[in-house]
Amino acid sequence: MPWRFQLSWLIGLVAGTAALAQVDPQVHQQCLAAKDYSGCVQHLSGSTPQDSGSSQLLEQLLKQQQLYLQAVQQAGRPNRFVGTIYNCQRLKRALAQFNAAVPNAYQVDYQGQFEAAVFGEVEACAPQSDDIEELIEPLRR
Repeated sequence: MPWRFQLSWLIGLVAGTAALAQVDPQVHQQCLAAKDYSGCVQHLSGSTPQDSGSSQLLEQLLKQQQLYLQAVQQAGRPNRFVGTIYNCQRLKRALAQFNAAVPNAYQVDYQGQFEAAVFGEVEACAPQSDDIEELIEPLRR
C-alpha cells in the first residue's frame, strides 16, 4: 500500500510541474498571492476562462445589485436631523426581489427593528447594500 501512495504522489507532482511549466514565470509570480490562481493566470495570459460560470454569476449578482441600489435610492428620504429615513416596506420588497433572482448562497437576510416613537412603534431599517457587496467582492478577484 505505501508504494501506491508514493506512486500517486509522484504522478501528481509530475502532472503539477508540467502544468506549471506552461505558465509564464512573470504571470506565475503575480498570481501566487491570488485567491483564484488559475483565474488569475487565465486573466493575465489573455486566455478565456474554461468555466465561465463564475463570471456569469458575477454578472447576475452585479445586475441584481444595481436594481437593489436603485430601489434603495427610491426608498430613502433625507432627514436633516437623523440622516436618511428608509421606507422599510420598499426595502423588504427590493431585498425579496434580489433574493429571488440570485442563488441561495448569495441571499441576504432583511435587517430591521421596531423602535418606540411618539405614536407607538415604528419600524427602522437600513439597506443591506454592504452585505451584498461583501458577497460579491470575492468573485471580482
